[in-house]
Amino acid sequence: MTLTEEQAANLRRATTPIANTAARLDTVPITVDLTAIDNHIRDIQARLRSR
Repeated sequence: MTLTEEQAANLRRATTPIANTAARLDTVPITVDLTAIDNHIRDIQARLRSR
């Protein structure tokens, strides 16, 4: 499929905000508290065993 110049420009205009947002998200540190997750899993396991 070949795009016309106008279609290509429209596609660039539509996707630029998405690309910019993705680039910003790459710089956001995501921290996960593995201890809290582990404790939560253990709590669930204990509840299931006590049934």
